[in-house]
Amino acid sequence: MRGGMIAVLVLMTGLAGQAFAACTNPSGAAGKLVYSTNYKVLQLCDGTNWINQGKSNAGGGTGPCSNPTGPAGKVIYNTTNNVMMYCNGDNWINMGAANPGATGDCTNPPAKRGQMVFSTTTNRLQYCNGTAWTNAAKWSAVPSGDPVVTTDCTNGVTWSQVTAAGLGVWYYMAISAGGKYVIALPRRGDGTDDYGVISADNGVTWVSTTSLGAHLFGGVAMSADGQKVAAAVEGSYIYTSTNGGSSWTAQTNSGARSWASLASSSDGTKLAALAASGYVYTSTDSGVTWTQRTGVSTSSGGSIASSSDGSRLIVGINGGYVYISTDGGANWTQQTSLGTGAWGAVASNDNGQTLLAAYNLGQAFFSSNGGTTWTIGDADTGGFGVDGGGVAVSANGKIMIFSNSPDIRMSVSSGASGTWTNETPPGSPLKYKSMVMAAGGNVMYAGDPTPGNSPGYIYKGVCN
Repeated sequence: MRGGMIAVLVLMTGLAGQAFAACTNPSGAAGKLVYSTNYKVLQLCDGTNWINQGKSNAGGGTGPCSNPTGPAGKVIYNTTNNVMMYCNGDNWINMGAANPGATGDCTNPPAKRGQMVFSTTTNRLQYCNGTAWTNAAKWSAVPSGDPVVTTDCTNGVTWSQVTAAGLGVWYYMAISAGGKYVIALPRRGDGTDDYGVISADNGVTWVSTTSLGAHLFGGVAMSADGQKVAAAVEGSYIYTSTNGGSSWTAQTNSGARSWASLASSSDGTKLAALAASGYVYTSTDSGVTWTQRTGVSTSSGGSIASSSDGSRLIVGINGGYVYISTDGGANWTQQTSLGTGAWGAVASNDNGQTLLAAYNLGQAFFSSNGGTTWTIGDADTGGFGVDGGGVAVSANGKIMIFSNSPDIRMSVSSGASGTWTNETPPGSPLKYKSMVMAAGGNVMYAGDPTPGNSPGYIYKGVCN
């Protein structure tokens, strides 16, 4: 546990004179902080919704925390690491990025270290870290109406066929943290260009990605707020959007490559892409510039996933090994204990400690310690297995799903032995090329191209 000296906590009304409505359940004005005893997380009213300031359910205790002693919900300023922290009932949780070098004051507005303000311009809670105003809200970028709802999903899942999205060879999907925004892109086996679809209302209605154009796609990724989206086009560039897919920009510095998979940090600034015949490429400026990472190479594609901060990456190579990076792709560790295989699908939770890797025989392996050790999560080898991107894991790592045709295999107990069950969406789909899950694990989607890459439907699962 980490602690620090308690500084004077000042909540200002804001940096501008803009007015906002109050939140409900409980009631509170914009900028108010409350501690949710249900989810063991500090929450901020952004003028519309209560926004998590850390990980939901990160602690299960009732306090107090130690070093220093404090009850659940107490907020302190750690003068060692220059970061705001709150007690979740077990531990002191960072509310932002630690900055050990900051020792001064802030300006605009002027403040001492540890003072907090609510910016009515950005609807974010910010604190003075000794040099600059730093965002405290982990999920504050999630737009109004897209809260992260964390569930244990122990009462099962209700699946529905998303006919409103239409038929497609749904190879790639991405979802926002709260599940409000979803994008699905096709990759037809006959090489025919096709349009994707986007939903901005929790999968109720869908629109075609006409502004992106019809392509043979090679991956898609989305920021936590659903506004920054990256899409890879086979034999061409990676395209990015900053408005939820309404308009797109070709990032020519990515190079025209045979893309296989894309991943994004939660804020959308760090992107990682795997070329189907080549290397991993990373960007730290939302796709404007790219760095080639030669530590991993492939000649037959694979899959890539990222932690929420973009520092931890996992790559599965089709016909090769699984690789892990803890420094944004600069260096890689080969997971020799897993052996070689058709690693067509990988997934990572929020902090990159819970990892899921599956290959085309229908077996899935998971790690709960960032890849130090691996455990077979499910021994069912029947069916078509995964082929593409058919795995997903919740932000806290408790809920896992992967494709094992004709079913979806699911664990709500962090992959523990004997906890895997079959999920069977309606309509008898035979194969799931892509799977995504909202951060809280309460909503999930599976894309179905039937064998032979014929068009199929998207299926939506909601925890009961």
